[in-house]
Amino acid sequence: MKMSKSKLDYIPSKKIDGDYAILMETNTEESECWYYFIRVDGNEDNLQILKKNLESVDNVIIDGVSVFDLEMDHYVSALTAKEMTKVDLNHTSFHRKFDGKLKKINFGFKKKDGNETKICKIFDVLGYGKIENFIDDEDLDEEDLVSNDEEDGEDEDDEDGEDEDDEDEDEDEDEDEDEDNDEDEDEDEDEDNDEDEDNDEEGGVEEKKDDTGNKKLKSYKIPPMLSKRK
Repeated sequence: MKMSKSKLDYIPSKKIDGDYAILMETNTEESECWYYFIRVDGNEDNLQILKKNLESVDNVIIDGVSVFDLEMDHYVSALTAKEMTKVDLNHTSFHRKFDGKLKKINFGFKKKDGNETKICKIFDVLGYGKIENFIDDEDLDEEDLVSNDEEDGEDEDDEDGEDEDDEDEDEDEDEDEDEDNDEDEDEDEDEDNDEDEDNDEEGGVEEKKDDTGNKKLKSYKIPPMLSKRK
């Protein structure tokens, strides 16, 4: 998993000291959790404001909406934060480390807002990694980036794979239909053979004998199903 950029438009400070708070985004639609490591030094006040706003809601599951938690009781080191950005366990997004200045985040809460309304407002502001709009200096390496051309190539590979799967399914369906047709033909042949055998039994050859008991000319008994014909 890589960032969709060909190159950085800034030089990351790549700080290797200090403590980091963890903002966790939990997305039920993707069934994933994404960690955003935010440098504490210089951001204490705005982190406290963010924490207070996030704790003003009771997180519940809403389809397609992320919920957020901010861990400030136990910080992690810069090294741990950096190492976590290299962990590739999620499909949608990786964990991210920010070394810059955090801006004050305003969710626009109103007194009349209910719990779910507040959750949706938080999601509108921060959902799917939009914390990046409020803090700069993300600690990225060139190896974490991918050009748009490479990304398009990956999408084409995925589409080709889907097309091949569809073709395989169509071939399997055709084979199943052929097998069903063969079975039906075999059943029809068996039924025809059974009817011929029944007709032979009912309308088979009868040998007539004369008064002396000697065999005479052979005659055919008319099957019941044909006896009414004129």
